[in-house]
Amino acid sequence: MSSRIGDNSGFGGAPGDLVTEEELPGQREQERRRARRMVTILVVAALLLAGVAGWRAYEHEKPKGYPAPTRVNGDGDGILISSGQVRVDVYEDLNCQRCKDFEASAHDAIEKLVASRRITLTYHPIAILDQSSNPPGYSTQAASAAACAADGGKFLDFVKTVLSMKPAENGPGLPDDQLVQIGAWVGLINPEFAHCVRHGEYRQWVTHSTDAATAAGVRGTPTVVVAGRTIPAPAADTLLEAVDAARR
Repeated sequence: MSSRIGDNSGFGGAPGDLVTEEELPGQREQERRRARRMVTILVVAALLLAGVAGWRAYEHEKPKGYPAPTRVNGDGDGILISSGQVRVDVYEDLNCQRCKDFEASAHDAIEKLVASRRITLTYHPIAILDQSSNPPGYSTQAASAAACAADGGKFLDFVKTVLSMKPAENGPGLPDDQLVQIGAWVGLINPEFAHCVRHGEYRQWVTHSTDAATAAGVRGTPTVVVAGRTIPAPAADTLLEAVDAARR
């Protein structure tokens, strides 16, 4: 006969509430099983969360189906030139007259800002004027060549020189041989640069950069954004004023 543990009969407890010594081991086993199940559930949940995080990281980092410049920014839509206190994004089409004027005005100021590490500068070479050359497509090819120059660390000098030689609107763009020659003028004397230009290595990336710019609200070039604000009438003075204001 089993003995009773914690007999509640003297306090009006129901017989069904009493626990026998024989019942205790069974209850403990059930509790252990429940604990093991809970641990298993927690482990599976942690693995699922890790898997989701890993997949998201892969989706962010996986190849996009086209080559990108080695100096591409974190968003994948621009050329990172420098790091500093104030973020500056410059959107240019290399068949744009106003971009030519902007570079003539602001190139030296930009180089000083870069050298002094006052700005995180990202250039976005885009192609919104492909139809303004004959044959069409010069904006894309020139931007691709600029990305090739970025691989060699000569982006700013290359862009300034290409724009200084901007062809007439609705005429032929600069031929590949001339783009390669401009690269040599700024110090890119290597077969890799010439191959990159002639094969339009980054044409698809330029299309991506252009699409990203359009999605960001860029409607014309040059567009210069300082600390999240588009500056009117981009030039050396307006750029410097905006950078100084952002640093205060």
